[in-house]
Amino acid sequence: MNRFSRQTNIVRFISTKDLLVFLAISLAVLTVSYGYLVQNAVRNALLSEKIQNKISIIGSTIGELEADYIKQKQLITPDLAYSLGFKDVTSEKFITRPKVGVGVSYNNEI
Repeated sequence: MNRFSRQTNIVRFISTKDLLVFLAISLAVLTVSYGYLVQNAVRNALLSEKIQNKISIIGSTIGELEADYIKQKQLITPDLAYSLGFKDVTSEKFITRPKVGVGVSYNNEI
């Protein structure tokens, strides 16, 4: 009996020590993980701010391009078009294609 009680005490001591080591390692891993996640959150917030700035710059550039397009479009007149080779339409030709579903059934039977 004495031998079993001694082994039990040793096992309990080792288990307690192992538990403390496990808890210390777990705390270290959790601390490092928390720091990594906070760093990523800060980095993502900064990247989001930069992206928002780029979006606003591109939006203003698009506005400027649209204004230039409207100005250029207003410069085109019929006289300019005729001088560049535009010709009036003399005959109209339309392209048609067969209707979808016609001829699918025999004698229009479903």
